[in-house]
Amino acid sequence: MTAGYRFSPMDLTIAVGDAVRAHNVDNMAHTFTGPSWDSGDVEPGQYSRVFRFNTAGTFHFVCTPHEGLGMTGTLTVQ
Repeated sequence: MTAGYRFSPMDLTIAVGDAVRAHNVDNMAHTFTGPSWDSGDVEPGQYSRVFRFNTAGTFHFVCTPHEGLGMTGTLTVQ
C-alpha cells in the first residue's frame, strides 16, 4: 500500500465494519496515520496492524514523516 512517497490507492472506499492494514513495499519506514489511528513505523516489507472502521465518514490519512512530500490519502467509510 505504500511505495515511494505515495499511498496506493491514495483514495480508498470501504464499507462500515471493514478492516484495513497497510503493506509497506518501499525501502524505508512509513506510517499509516489518521484522526483516530496510528500504525507507528511500518518497516519495509511489513504490514501494519489491522484497523477496523465501524463509523461512516471520510477520513484524511498521512504518513507522518512524509506528509510534507505529499504522502496523504482519503479513506471513505460508507
